[in-house]
Amino acid sequence: MDVLARIDESYMKQPIKAKRGNSTIKSILQMAWNARTNEIFEDIGIEARDGAQNWLPLRNEPLTKVPDGSTILITPDPGC
Repeated sequence: MDVLARIDESYMKQPIKAKRGNSTIKSILQMAWNARTNEIFEDIGIEARDGAQNWLPLRNEPLTKVPDGSTILITPDPGC
């Protein structure tokens, strides 16, 4: 979750009004992770690999330490 928190620090300088409903998006972390259950939401695809291309189990273990040189792809499901 530290990775998503860093994205928030870098890109979420101010809240964004959601295009649907009457809500405000305050962080990427808020949209991807359920803090109550410590789970990444089902409609968020996540693939993480370390520098040697070994798979990192971030979906099942969101608090996994991510080594330097890792690559993480986060893909929201558009709900088609």
